[in-house]
Amino acid sequence: MTFFKELTEEQKNAIASCCLTETYEEGQVIFNLGDDANSFYVIKEGIVVIKEKNQELKEKDCFGENSILEGGTRTNTLVAKTACKIISMSR
Repeated sequence: MTFFKELTEEQKNAIASCCLTETYEEGQVIFNLGDDANSFYVIKEGIVVIKEKNQELKEKDCFGENSILEGGTRTNTLVAKTACKIISMSR
């Protein structure tokens, strides 16, 4: 996320004003393979699992960035491994 280090405070505030904080409980699905891809996410707290890859993402990791650029459908299912707070920005 070095991109954000290069932004001015005004630019960071503009991005933040477009974001929502979502909460997920352990085991809750964030999105499923094949769902419409319309949001980008950054993990604020917790651990998320990409089921198809058996890969864990943690605080400050991001996912769904292609949805902002390309749209389409989700290529993976993501599930909260622990309770999570996730910042989302919709297309």
